[in-house]
Amino acid sequence: MDEQELDLEYRALMISRGQGGDAEYNLQMCFDIVRTSYERRGLEIPSVPEDHRIYDEIMQVDTPESSSIAGYGYDFFKSILYVKYNNNPKAYSFENMTLDMYNCFKNSKSKGKEVARLRKELAGK
Repeated sequence: MDEQELDLEYRALMISRGQGGDAEYNLQMCFDIVRTSYERRGLEIPSVPEDHRIYDEIMQVDTPESSSIAGYGYDFFKSILYVKYNNNPKAYSFENMTLDMYNCFKNSKSKGKEVARLRKELAGK
């Protein structure tokens, strides 16, 4: 992809966003544009350091204020919240986690209580 094609992709993305286009598609397009831009300049695409990954390339947000949860991460493409507890190095996944649900979790004062609430909400679907 040359610079002119990259520019056209970018413009199409901005038009799509302005018209309320598919958020997942738009996000993927953003990543594709950034990746292409890095590759064209001969730069290495940065990755999440292994000690900060919660799952795959999903970055862990540490929660030192929580007595039960070590950290969490959100996969925006798959709508999955990953939660890692202090007493277990394995990350648990919560599928079908909407962006609104994730934002409620992220902004909650008690991550443990919010996880319990989300479990009930997701089980009811």
